[in-house]
Amino acid sequence: MAITPADIEKQSFSPSELGYNPEEVDSFLEQVSSEIDAMLQKIADLKGRLTNTEQQLAVAQDQIAHFEENSEKTAADKTNAAVAASEHQISQVLLVAQASADKLVADAKDNAERIRNEADQKAREVIRQALAEKQNELDEIAEGKVDKNDLLRSFYEPFEETLEKADEAIGEVEIPEEVSDVVCEKCGRNMVVKQGRYGKFLACPGFPDCRNTKPILKDTGVPCPKCGGRIVERRSRRGQAFYGCENYPACDYVTWDQPLTEKCPECGAFMLRHRYKNGRILPYCSNEECKTRIDHPINKEIERSRARLEAKKAKEAAAAEKAAEAEATT
Repeated sequence: MAITPADIEKQSFSPSELGYNPEEVDSFLEQVSSEIDAMLQKIADLKGRLTNTEQQLAVAQDQIAHFEENSEKTAADKTNAAVAASEHQISQVLLVAQASADKLVADAKDNAERIRNEADQKAREVIRQALAEKQNELDEIAEGKVDKNDLLRSFYEPFEETLEKADEAIGEVEIPEEVSDVVCEKCGRNMVVKQGRYGKFLACPGFPDCRNTKPILKDTGVPCPKCGGRIVERRSRRGQAFYGCENYPACDYVTWDQPLTEKCPECGAFMLRHRYKNGRILPYCSNEECKTRIDHPINKEIERSRARLEAKKAKEAAAAEKAAEAEATT
């Protein structure tokens, strides 16, 4: 059982002849009781301080946890913002790089075209000067004063030497190939744009291993009246533009006149534009049964075109028959 200061104060001892002086004992017990009472007060005070400190510690720990949570969130937000900024910067850099690459290709094409034109102009100038210098000699040939073989030899030998020097001065010009999004169905490569005699066309870059070529078809935005496919612009062997269905040869729709997205106000069919040789333009409805086609000037033009086509087919058939007869007789 614990002894309190009050117990010490109430404690009494039996007197004895040989015992301690009761006054001294009582005085000492009072002193001990006071000391214990002070110690207990101090312990109670320390406990109060400890409780207060523990409460303050708990509050501080909550504040630290809240601060750490906010710090992590702030750091995450900053990281996300930095990533977003980096992605934006990368996108900007890629756009600038693509624009620079496009400009370099365009400049290279312009320079190549300029060099080609200059070379052609130089060649024409050389020929013109050579012909001018030889004009008097040609006159002498006509008069019989100079032998033509000697004159031709004296002309072509220096002219050939001049051309060789011009080739060396100009050098070889490489024109960057324009890569299209059309895939070659034979080898899987992306086809490139080439310049031919009658304009541009698509060719496989795997030449000579792959010799696949395709015409560049320009969509007119008008559906085919026969099958519903797209009407596209094509080029004839002589480079003349005509219009036909993209599903050729399954669909044989073809016209020399340009299809228009404009609709006929009478029947709703698409319009066609006929261009005469003198540059005059005549629009008309593509529907032959439309009321606007009655007595229309285009009807005579179409009849003439059909007559020319029939005459051409008959001529080709007659030539083929004649060739077959000649082969049979040999």
